[in-house]
Amino acid sequence: MRTNKKLAIFIFAVVMLISTLVLPASATLHEPYYGHVCDFNELYNGSPDNAYIRAVQCFLYHFPDTSDIIEQAGGIDGGYGNGTESAVRIYQASKWSNDPTQQDGRVGPKTWEKIAGDLVDAYPEPDLVALRYRGADIMHVDTRAEGYRYYNCDEWGNRDRFIVQH
Repeated sequence: MRTNKKLAIFIFAVVMLISTLVLPASATLHEPYYGHVCDFNELYNGSPDNAYIRAVQCFLYHFPDTSDIIEQAGGIDGGYGNGTESAVRIYQASKWSNDPTQQDGRVGPKTWEKIAGDLVDAYPEPDLVALRYRGADIMHVDTRAEGYRYYNCDEWGNRDRFIVQH
């Protein structure tokens, strides 16, 4: 009985050691993607930047506290109306709970920076980078062409529309 217990503890310790060596301590969005996302256009209620809006809506669709709001406001439709603004405010409140001045409902540089900080990059294909949140594809980056071509994704993670090239 004691031998089984010692063996179980040993196996557990080995698994934990291997997992700390193989898995990163915290997944993060790497450069140049982090910098690119931080430089995305500022968005606001009535903003005409449809593809950027779709990227934010896809992110908010997968963010636990705002998914219902995005769904009720028409889903990932590219329109920055009251529903998207409300969802952005909720996201901002989760990031700046003690600073209501940052909860303005606009997606400016500071909010893009927070979103970029929540994303991770994955490499499902040789020339494709998926920017993900909680396992869901939010944006795809095509690296085959000169520079980086960003596309937003729909709610199922399929490439949707071209956003920008860096």
